[in-house]
Amino acid sequence: MQAFELSAKVRPDGTIELPKLPVVSLNSAVKVILLIDEKVQTRDDQELPSAPESFREGWSDMLAGRTIPVSQLWDGLDDD
Repeated sequence: MQAFELSAKVRPDGTIELPKLPVVSLNSAVKVILLIDEKVQTRDDQELPSAPESFREGWSDMLAGRTIPVSQLWDGLDDD
């Protein structure tokens, strides 16, 4: 397995913007390690939504079926 170090930016929508990737064959298996600079990890300017707003969002998710069973909440967390 080859290793490449790339710098990337996180967009406001949470997606990661990668630079042009090295030549890699399609459908290759890759391993991604995310290292976050501690200086920019926390965003003090980003406030958490209010409790009523969080409840409305959760209620809307529930009504739309965007839920998972409690029994599956921790599935895969112990996998290496």
